[in-house]
Amino acid sequence: MNNRLLALGLSTVLALSTSPVAGTVFAEGNAPALIAAEVVDVSDTATEAVEITQDAVDEALAAAETMEEGMAVPPFWVEKLEMDDGSFLVVLLTDPDVSEYKLAEDIDLKGATINFFFEEKEVTQTLDLNGYKIFGGHSKGGDLFVHALDGKIPKFTLNVKGKGEVGKLWVHNTCELNVEDATVDLLTADIDTVTSLKNCVVNGCENFNKSVLSVEGGKWNTDIQMDEMNAVSFTGVEVDGNIRVGKTPLVMKNCVVTGYIGAYESDGVNLQECTAAKGLDLGKSTGTIVGGSYPGEEVEWEPGNIGYRGINISDESNVNLIDVTTEMVEFYQAQGSVNNAVLTGHKFGTEDESLNGQSVRIHGGSDVQLAGVKGQGELDTSGSKVIVSGSEFGGISVSESDGDLASNITIKDTKLTSYGFYYKDPKGTMVIESGNFYGEYGNLFEAPEVKVTIKGGTFEVGEVGPAIGVIGDNIPVLKNMLGSGCKYLLADDDNKEALDDDYVYVEGGNFTTLKSGKVIVQSFVQPAAMYRLYNPNSGEHFFTASKEEYDSLGSLGWKQEGDAWIAPDMSETPVYRLYNDNNRDSAGNVNGYHHYTTSAAERDNLVSLGWKDEGIGWYSDDNETTPLYRVYNPNAKGDQEPGGHHYTSDAAERDYLVSLGWNDEGTGWYGM
Repeated sequence: MNNRLLALGLSTVLALSTSPVAGTVFAEGNAPALIAAEVVDVSDTATEAVEITQDAVDEALAAAETMEEGMAVPPFWVEKLEMDDGSFLVVLLTDPDVSEYKLAEDIDLKGATINFFFEEKEVTQTLDLNGYKIFGGHSKGGDLFVHALDGKIPKFTLNVKGKGEVGKLWVHNTCELNVEDATVDLLTADIDTVTSLKNCVVNGCENFNKSVLSVEGGKWNTDIQMDEMNAVSFTGVEVDGNIRVGKTPLVMKNCVVTGYIGAYESDGVNLQECTAAKGLDLGKSTGTIVGGSYPGEEVEWEPGNIGYRGINISDESNVNLIDVTTEMVEFYQAQGSVNNAVLTGHKFGTEDESLNGQSVRIHGGSDVQLAGVKGQGELDTSGSKVIVSGSEFGGISVSESDGDLASNITIKDTKLTSYGFYYKDPKGTMVIESGNFYGEYGNLFEAPEVKVTIKGGTFEVGEVGPAIGVIGDNIPVLKNMLGSGCKYLLADDDNKEALDDDYVYVEGGNFTTLKSGKVIVQSFVQPAAMYRLYNPNSGEHFFTASKEEYDSLGSLGWKQEGDAWIAPDMSETPVYRLYNDNNRDSAGNVNGYHHYTTSAAERDNLVSLGWKDEGIGWYSDDNETTPLYRVYNPNAKGDQEPGGHHYTSDAAERDYLVSLGWNDEGTGWYGM
């Protein structure tokens, strides 16, 4: 677009009050010098559609050859503008008092442009293409130029209908344009415009910014690049090319794109049931992708740097993927989730290079949740937090990341079908809770310190590898990988004897494998009743997991109050029991007092004050099923006791004590 014509569009504008301007020559490097012209009515206030004929266009062009200032040549006001290169652009301005223009035949503008503008009032006009073509001003001003007077006017709307064809269509400066069933060779929209296309064919687009675009149906035979748009939506559109937006909310539904869809620094990217053959690339963006297919392709990000675009989420993006299909998903320095997705797995290299196909890559400090994901390839991750549940992959590979980033992996109800585990991150941790895990080379854990906890799952022996193998210079004993309350069992061993360590870990690269069978890790957490007693002499409530201790204290005069709650016999959260025998009553008699806490720091502090550490009293439920409330009596007596604490699973009891002046200290631990 010639910059002088752009100046006209922006400031015909700055100088116009209610009328078109006279002929104007723009001096190079100077602001437009605009001359006001007399208002001329060229429409005769027609109520029916005014026809635009070739004869009328030819008369306007002939008049422009000799005129020095603008003049009326019905149905136009004619302007001639000198451009930078010395050529002239003829502008045919329409009359805002005409409600509809209609093409009578194919129109050759012969280098001119039809300019729809409006005065300082709300205007709605219609252009009926009538099945014909408009072409001529494409290279300079556009065939149709729709613009407003720099925000002075409430609203201008142009409705284009009639299944015709337009060369270049430019909507500019707070206008609203609605086009239906037309073909547009080149479309431009900017500066607070609202453009709506329905069932249109667009063969090119450029200079989209600071506007709203809504497209329903039709086809775009072009790449689409839009930056700093107010909003963009496509519904049921075919795009033969790529779509890339920057700093733009993008909404797409039921669209088919032969290239890729990309968004950068864009909040509100929402795609529903779309297909992008070359994938999806989101950076510094937020959004939700529901359904659809994004197969992807190999791309050269920079010379020598070959990567893969399936779905790429990067650079602090936060994106949720639901029910999508693609070859590969990658998160880099990003957050998000993948739910119920089908990932076919990209194959890097050739068969001979023995490189596993990858379905998901998560690295660079990302934080991602995977649920119900089915990938034929590997989940490959490093230096990131990943929670996997209800999913299936060929394998899971955890490698060390550069810098201080460490992996934090949780695996639940997941199946590995071909590659198994390969864990190699000395800085990271992994918890395996449940699932079925098979790898041809077994399930291997290699690092100076293997910080892996196995709470459950079935580990199958590979063709050439162990069910569970530990490799490293400082090999931890296998039991260190066990979660509390778990055992290793041989699935085909009728006696269910615990496996010897030699069967399941690797030492110095030489390993002994099980010839057949599986290693099953099962949790044997059993419920245990917790007993409550009351000392009528001291006022202390006492809790114990021991039936013998409960009966013994009952025989000494303590009031037995029955079961208080159900605790697991093992968990990752112990409850420590402490005793203060330095407390004295007013007569100087020992008035011992017990305290219970899950906090090792609180335990250690009380021990430093003279309390006795009585070890682990019981365990808290890691599933946090039933809260045990902790309340404190600030009026409790005794120089060395921290005050009278009480613990109860009964919210009503807690509330009653609080009403009497006790302090509510929240939840102490949990029962089953």
